[in-house]
Amino acid sequence: MSSDSFSKVNMSHIPGSSRLNSVEACTKDMDRILGQIQECRWSLGTFLKDLFADGEDGLGYLPKRIHMVSRFLGGHTGVEVENIVEMIYTHRYSKPKQLRASHNRPAHDVERTDLESKAQWRLEQWAIGKVEAIVDAEAVVMSRKDAGFLLWDIAAACATVPAR
Repeated sequence: MSSDSFSKVNMSHIPGSSRLNSVEACTKDMDRILGQIQECRWSLGTFLKDLFADGEDGLGYLPKRIHMVSRFLGGHTGVEVENIVEMIYTHRYSKPKQLRASHNRPAHDVERTDLESKAQWRLEQWAIGKVEAIVDAEAVVMSRKDAGFLLWDIAAACATVPAR
């Protein structure tokens, strides 16, 4: 299998990509690749983790791996990283199943226990954490005296603002 075979997988619904093979050929290729991942005793998640791992956790710096990962992360493959993340976020298996009423109870009485186990919730928490870190770092910089912007005591600042 050539290194470009992965780019031939059906991604026609992703902006900037095109399907180079038939749906049947893509399905066979996908099944074969997923089978090889299982034969190597990886799950899809552990395969991706090992593929993108760097440094001490990485599996070494193999030229083909470096080339393919750097092209993908560098935006040189026609498939944008954010499109892949969006596909994971909106995938039907990344969110809890729709609640339904049963003969024993209405749907609104069901307590959700599966929210935190799903990818959509975990991606939201990850994104919130990233934004919080950026905002916190910017607040520290902006609150320095030499930055020209001071965060005053809230009570004192509110006392000087005229009431409307």
